[in-house]
Amino acid sequence: MSNHALVFGASGISGIPILRNLLSNPAFSLVTGLTSRPFSLDPLTQKVLEIDTSSPKLQLVSGLDLSDPTDHVRGFLKTNVKKINTVTHVFFVAFKEVPQDPDEETRLNIGFVRHGIGAIDSLASESLKFVVLQTGGKAYGVQYQEYVEVNAPLKEESPRVPEPFASKIFYYGQVDALRELSKDKKWSWAEVRPDVIVGTVPRGNFMNAAVGIAIYLSMKSVLEPGSTVEYPGTGDAYTTRHSDSDHDVSARFQIHLALKAGDSEEGRKKLSGKAYNIVDGPEPVTWSTKWPALCTYFGLEGAPPPTPITPPRMEDFYLSTPLQQYVDKNKEEYLTRLKQKGLNTATIEETLNQGGSSMRFAGIILIFGGRDRFYDLTNAREVAEFTETVDPVNSYITQFAKMKELGIIP
Repeated sequence: MSNHALVFGASGISGIPILRNLLSNPAFSLVTGLTSRPFSLDPLTQKVLEIDTSSPKLQLVSGLDLSDPTDHVRGFLKTNVKKINTVTHVFFVAFKEVPQDPDEETRLNIGFVRHGIGAIDSLASESLKFVVLQTGGKAYGVQYQEYVEVNAPLKEESPRVPEPFASKIFYYGQVDALRELSKDKKWSWAEVRPDVIVGTVPRGNFMNAAVGIAIYLSMKSVLEPGSTVEYPGTGDAYTTRHSDSDHDVSARFQIHLALKAGDSEEGRKKLSGKAYNIVDGPEPVTWSTKWPALCTYFGLEGAPPPTPITPPRMEDFYLSTPLQQYVDKNKEEYLTRLKQKGLNTATIEETLNQGGSSMRFAGIILIFGGRDRFYDLTNAREVAEFTETVDPVNSYITQFAKMKELGIIP
């Protein structure tokens, strides 16, 4: 089948697994990955990530600025993307973090959808079938749980949180923009909501909690081998029931949904215009079960948090956390020890230099708790008929192994 997939945000924690799984899917004859920054993969990274950049099926295009007006984005795509008029399926996972300025972050990310989807709609109006927009748990207001109701299991049909918080959740504006752009068009769309995404990328990525945890535990294993590592977060977070989203499971679901909804009128009517949760499985997890197992992978013994830690308010979201404080304090000694062992630390140093946002995100994930926030999977399982699951601990360990191969951790 000659489908052409277009991925906005192809180099990120969600874009890379979408590329990987599109390339191995025979339903697609052409896959285009769009990025803002230059995106190249050395042979080792291609092997570990299972992305062959020489594949005739793949074209990677960098330099896209989705903050530009729609006309500019349209011109960029028309000039730089081969066969742009044949695009059938779009996967939108582009995101820009704007630290400490949520209003600007909201404005930018809503604009990204308007400009990107508006441009492709005009360039591929005859071929476009389906658009998948990835959002996430913020759609449920989990970051404002001290102010709004958060009742697990979280269901897609739950009403939006009220103001003054709704206008700070840019997912709402993105969905509204997509609904508006698709009105009276041949193509349709769906929203996909993973929870905390567990994956591997070759460079720093804000939403990658797994790399922050891996670096922290690796540092502990080098500086304090065999030690007991107390959970660097709150007691509430340690026992709060939540969900994780393996990035390959999420990617395969998005592709499954796009094909099922885009390739038949029956599928379009049944699946379009809805939101879908996607996580590792229907059973919630806790850090009290995951933490000891993750520590064991690094030859450490996991333990509960030592003393109560006051959970941060959203206003304090960007303050340093215990995890980040430990990494910042000990990274020079960590690198010295690795060099004494004769290890090449170039990639580790690069990751530490680029990974401040990942450390911050991981630290917040380990502190954030208080209310259960696990997902309901009814829509994914019963409506979209997707049943793949993965063990959450195995998901993390799989990513840790990839990070070792890439030299991100020793």
